[in-house]
Amino acid sequence: MLTRDRILLLNNFPQPNQKLSVHSWTDQPGGPVAVGLMTMAALGLQVHWGLPLAPSAPAAFVTSYFEKLGLSHQRAESADNAISIAEAIILVEAPTGQRTVLLQEPPALPRPRPAELPPAEWVYLDGRDLALTRRAKQLAKAQGSKIFLDMGSLRPHWQEIVAGCDLAIVSDDVMRRLDPALTPAGMLRVLESHGVAIAGITLGQEGSLFLSQGRELSVPAVPPARLVDATNAGDVFHGAFLAAWIKSGDLQRSAEFAARCAAWAIGQIGHNLQQFRAAQADFPLAFL
Repeated sequence: MLTRDRILLLNNFPQPNQKLSVHSWTDQPGGPVAVGLMTMAALGLQVHWGLPLAPSAPAAFVTSYFEKLGLSHQRAESADNAISIAEAIILVEAPTGQRTVLLQEPPALPRPRPAELPPAEWVYLDGRDLALTRRAKQLAKAQGSKIFLDMGSLRPHWQEIVAGCDLAIVSDDVMRRLDPALTPAGMLRVLESHGVAIAGITLGQEGSLFLSQGRELSVPAVPPARLVDATNAGDVFHGAFLAAWIKSGDLQRSAEFAARCAAWAIGQIGHNLQQFRAAQADFPLAFL
């Protein structure tokens, strides 16, 4: 999913028949894959958004943001074989950072089915669309690209979606919905049993846990300097992790770096990735 998000920062969530003042009003592109890719672009990697976007005002806004971060994208001359952009209003309660998301789904369009993928070392997926995921995995394997999966919600046919991914990170919500009795380590073993080479799970304030070649690695979360908005922290974590992994091949350093980037994002309104790009000097990027 690709969205145009409008983030409103409030003192408290509204009650019926109540009028509230808004501290700030921020527009940004959203969606798990988009935020992950924008994070990678902000860190200086060469990144491409591979699905054509149907012409619209939201698409013009999103692509302008992409271009400012150096993220290339595919233009569509018409709505045929293109995706539409959903719009969301996100209410964030200033004292707690808690959020409420109001989502307006875009008009239904035929889902794009790419005939080919541009040459790439990695293909970044969220598994939301099963047919698109099948096709992208097929094309990626055929051209030798590796597959990264960010699965924040339990999907129907999840076994097929995760099967054979080179790197998959799921949320603790996926674990709870799959089996409330599962432990994080057990969730990683489930992913490994479906052919995931490197499996990870994000655990909020408890950090993250990874499994690779039979070895578990636990990485604590980095406490944010201030708590503002956790809306995009997980997506920033995923993009930063993959960027660091591509450049370093070091699981622990990649997870620790991603935790630092997520903590930075929690201190912002939205992901604020244009400012993140400008602030790279604050991060230990020697291996990037």
